Amino acid sequence: MVIGLLVPLVIFVVDHVLRWDDPTAALTIHGLSGALGLLAVGVFADGAAGQGWNNVGANGGDAASYLGIARQGVTGLVATAGYAQDWPGQMQAQLVGVAALALFGLFAAWLFLTPPALLIHLIRPRPVATTPAVPVPVEVVQPVESVTSSDVPLVSEPVEVTVATDEDPQPPSDTLANGV
Repeated sequence: MVIGLLVPLVIFVVDHVLRWDDPTAALTIHGLSGALGLLAVGVFADGAAGQGWNNVGANGGDAASYLGIARQGVTGLVATAGYAQDWPGQMQAQLVGVAALALFGLFAAWLFLTPPALLIHLIRPRPVATTPAVPVPVEVVQPVESVTSSDVPLVSEPVEVTVATDEDPQPPSDTLANGV
């Protein structure tokens, strides 16, 4: 649930603040989920699991107990009753694991994607600089002298305009004569 709430914020930061090219959001979704999942072990490992892995809490051997308690497994900040917590030791181990996986992923991607990129770069045709065989004449444009509004007449002849007013309600005499 925590990762689901953080994904939109991380997508915004990666796209708009860092301006990384991640159009499918693969880095933000899978990288964030994987890193937080690995770091959660450093917090929530309760010591009930992981006995015997790498001689942690195994019976016999050089490491018969882990943190002084027999049969204790990998423990983070939150430990089950009767087990000792391993803070910050397990979180440091988880951070080293996240860094190692990130470096391995970047190196593997570089190793597998560099040869095809070089091959494409070598195969791609180079642009050829060409010059025209016949020189193209360039016309010289003379600047136009400035024209002012006083040089151009707006109206060629005066026009008489008649405006009807409310003082003369009588229609013209020819309208009455025609009966219209």
